[in-house]
Amino acid sequence: MCRFNPCAINAIVVVLLLVMFVPVPTASSTRSNSTGAGGGCCPHGKLSVKGNHLVNEGGNVVQLRGMSLFWSQWEAGAKFFNEQTVKCLKYVLIDWHYTDSTAYQDKAVEFFSRISKLCAGKCNCLYETWNEPKDIDWSAQLKPYHETVINAIRQNDPEGVAIVATPNWDQDVQAAADDPINDQTNVMYTLHFYAGTHKQELRDKALQAINKGLPLFVTEYGTTPATGDGMSDLGETLQWYEFLDNNRISYINWAVDDKSEQSAALQPNSVPADVCSDAKLSTSGEFVKRDLTTKNAKPQTGECADF
Repeated sequence: MCRFNPCAINAIVVVLLLVMFVPVPTASSTRSNSTGAGGGCCPHGKLSVKGNHLVNEGGNVVQLRGMSLFWSQWEAGAKFFNEQTVKCLKYVLIDWHYTDSTAYQDKAVEFFSRISKLCAGKCNCLYETWNEPKDIDWSAQLKPYHETVINAIRQNDPEGVAIVATPNWDQDVQAAADDPINDQTNVMYTLHFYAGTHKQELRDKALQAINKGLPLFVTEYGTTPATGDGMSDLGETLQWYEFLDNNRISYINWAVDDKSEQSAALQPNSVPADVCSDAKLSTSGEFVKRDLTTKNAKPQTGECADF
């Protein structure tokens, strides 16, 4: 079996890209083989938020680690997943993958209203209501946007975990910590970093938010500078891994694609079969794969389909 195969690492569906990750329990857990979106299963049952952690059906902390797939309309990444990938899903993050200062609230509400109907009654759907907002005030603009979108989701999936973006490319987490969404349950907040750019200062900001009770989820990170290109800073990435693991924060690497930039997990001109070839991985892809295959729990017999 290819251990870096989308089927082996649990895919996650997004608006125009896919994310995949593996659930990793950090405590004893209640397991469920309930059917999820795409035909996959939910090894820890339907997830929820307790305090500032993601937890399983038994209330024990669960940490998710994995890979983002790429834009579905961009050949550099779209060729690495298909219908069979979707059939291998376990936990699914549906991401409004948009980076700008304009809130397309009506379109986001329409999208999440439709997708949450598909997820209604499923055990494995999580929702990311905006990937990376830029110059937007949290309390005046971003928070009301998230509340409106979450309300649309709740019409169909009352208990689904919603992960909401924080200002300035998901780095001003302290703004959300000072004024969190209090009228909804099962809400988490995004933190994004690229190790070549974001270092101890951002970890300090994240820790301040954690200490105020804010549940964080790293829905995107890279080993490179924030441009997505340039040399991978593997030493700094290790410091981030230690921080995330110590605080039981889930994290997803950007991305399974062969775009000509260092953040891509695959080398340029790769083909789908190359996902299984270590020789075709980039420096970042090889490093991230080692982290995932070292830390992620292997499925237990009878837990889920053996992909």
